Amino acid sequence: MKRILQIALLLSACLIFAASCTAPRKYASFVETTANDGTGISSEMSEWDGLYFQTDCPKELSRSILGETYYGTYRDSTYEKLDSYVTDIYECESGEEFGVRHDTGEPVYLNLMTADFFETEPLLDDVPDAEEAAIALAKETARQFLPDYDEYEMTVDEPKPYVNDKDGQEYRMTFYFINFIRIAAGYNSSDFMTVKVTSKGHLASLIVGDTGAFSGKELSIDKAKVDKSIEKKVEDVYAATPYELLSNKIDDQKLVVTKDGKAAVYSEVSVSISETSGNEWGSLVAIITFVD
Repeated sequence: MKRILQIALLLSACLIFAASCTAPRKYASFVETTANDGTGISSEMSEWDGLYFQTDCPKELSRSILGETYYGTYRDSTYEKLDSYVTDIYECESGEEFGVRHDTGEPVYLNLMTADFFETEPLLDDVPDAEEAAIALAKETARQFLPDYDEYEMTVDEPKPYVNDKDGQEYRMTFYFINFIRIAAGYNSSDFMTVKVTSKGHLASLIVGDTGAFSGKELSIDKAKVDKSIEKKVEDVYAATPYELLSNKIDDQKLVVTKDGKAAVYSEVSVSISETSGNEWGSLVAIITFVD
């Protein structure tokens, strides 16, 4: 009898373990992050917490990027927002930084904006037709990182000015942000690249996302079901608090791959809430909805 009871308990434990490891059902939504607004809402699954950690990667590394060789010392590692892979970050003696995928060693990040860069770059003359020149340089750069370059859509963000006040004289430059984004299942995806170029005609930085994550992958996604799941999740989350949800609106959505390789829609939702005293304020909730 004792033996039978032990077997029964073992089977029960196995079933519980199996249930806990079951993949989330399609269109299930979870809170990824929330604004620190005092409502006490906590994350249900944290994919990109912005934390840095140490890995077993080489402590010294060199990489050839865009024809230049960079030698760096390992600093730390992180999951960059919306990436499914770990990036190992290295610092060069002259201040530049570069990052490589931990799993493949491929370069995915380059930052040339050293202290000297901000001292000297603004002093140069702007190149003629600076924005067009920046776009041309960004395209040339992206072609070296994106094998299926023609499958990406290009967008250009609002230019950002920078002023260096040196010896009472203002020196100005403009940063241009050019994005190359793969559209998958009707969504902007985490398969992207962003190139940052100055009005002086020089590369400032680049970052590469989950390239190839959705290449040749057929996904059938019902956007109405995704949005309905998000709305219900937001309503349920605030229903469990003393605060009243007045409205919610999806601001931005991207198709991503989670750390465990599942396709999901990452949504940023603006909400308007109030407390019993009548005070109202806005907040932000990030939701992950599984679509695989």
